[in-house]
Amino acid sequence: MVAFLVVSLTYPIVLKLARRWGIYDNPNIRKNQKDPVPVFGGVASFIGILVGITIGEFFFDPTLLSLTLASMTIMLVIGVWDDVKDISPVLRFLIEMAVVYLFMMMGGRYIDDFHGLWGVDQITLFKAIPLSLLAGVGIINATNLIDGINGYCSGFCIMSCALFGTFFICTGNLPMGCIAFICLGAILPFFIHNVFGKKSLMFLGDGGSLMMGMLMTAFVFNAITSVIDIDWFLEDGFGVVPFTLAVMSIPVFDTLRVMMGRILNNRSPFSPDRTHLHHVFLDLGFSHVGTTLSILAMNFFIVVLWFLAWKLGLSVDVQLYVVLAFGVLCVWGFYYFAKRHINRNTRTLRFLQSIAKYSHFENKPFWIALQRIVDRSVV
Repeated sequence: MVAFLVVSLTYPIVLKLARRWGIYDNPNIRKNQKDPVPVFGGVASFIGILVGITIGEFFFDPTLLSLTLASMTIMLVIGVWDDVKDISPVLRFLIEMAVVYLFMMMGGRYIDDFHGLWGVDQITLFKAIPLSLLAGVGIINATNLIDGINGYCSGFCIMSCALFGTFFICTGNLPMGCIAFICLGAILPFFIHNVFGKKSLMFLGDGGSLMMGMLMTAFVFNAITSVIDIDWFLEDGFGVVPFTLAVMSIPVFDTLRVMMGRILNNRSPFSPDRTHLHHVFLDLGFSHVGTTLSILAMNFFIVVLWFLAWKLGLSVDVQLYVVLAFGVLCVWGFYYFAKRHINRNTRTLRFLQSIAKYSHFENKPFWIALQRIVDRSVV
């Protein structure tokens, strides 16, 4: 609640500063906006996270809270630097690796336990460190790469914070549960302006998306690490690895597909293009809001399928296969299915386009009324 209130009050100030300093995301052939948009949204959310975690340190062990906050702060600074000056992808990648490595070494949190998946429990640090580095940097970039349309990245982070926060509270990891719900409260005001605002619109920018990517990495590491005692969950057949992959499924599978496609086409995996899942929804005629809701619904659907697999008593291995199968189906399957029909202008394409028309709320009276309310809050 404090984080939500702080961001709501400071958002107009941050917006004015972004405009005064000329920190904008300018339109180009790859961008989906027509006009320059300020990109300081991550800074606004960070202020609420900072205040919330500072208060949380009076109630919980501050070590884990401070380490997570410090890692997020570094990624925010790097991202804002990239928003303003455009640093090289290689330098950013190296910094991401260094931050993830320091988080692991200082916090003792790794992907070092499969919790019974394929009959494997704890693994040695010799294997855990490179695996965790690869996963951590991958999660950061996957979160960064979904920041392409209004509400998508922030909406995904809100959903993930709610799911991971509930998991941490149920397993007794109250510091991480505290962080999860603080971040949820801090992102929500930005999400409202990003989706409903016109004059008050701001983007997260690389600063915000990299910061949230580091948060997702911290969540995954803390959920999987052998340090946390979740034996009572495991006795009930809970698949920790399938759960974390289900929550992160759409960004992870979409990033893997995009980067593999770039490599197969003899391009850098970091080169920009319009081959993400949200681009195909836009090509079908969906609005930004319709695209965001559709993809988040896909992601939540995979989480629900994992939950049903767990509750039906399926093994941890089968839970993982369910997540993998539907993750590939929703991301790879739908992308190439839609692209095939877009290229051939089929009857199926026209059917999908007719559905997409219902996602355009921007000119509806209720939407305009909400937009005026949201915009008025920053004047």
